[in-house]
Amino acid sequence: MQDYGRKFVNIGSSLRILEKVAGAVKYNEPVLLVGETGTGKTTLVQILAARLGMPLTVL
Repeated sequence: MQDYGRKFVNIGSSLRILEKVAGAVKYNEPVLLVGETGTGKTTLVQILAARLGMPLTVL
């Protein structure tokens, strides 16, 4: 995985989450990421946006 200035643990569960979120993005479906502070929600979205070459929009 390319370094986007953030650390993201490359393990099976992380990759499954990334694949599910990417699938939702592909079909233009909304995604709600819920979790405690510091669990990687923002990092996941930043990495996905960079990999897809899409701007990151925060609402």
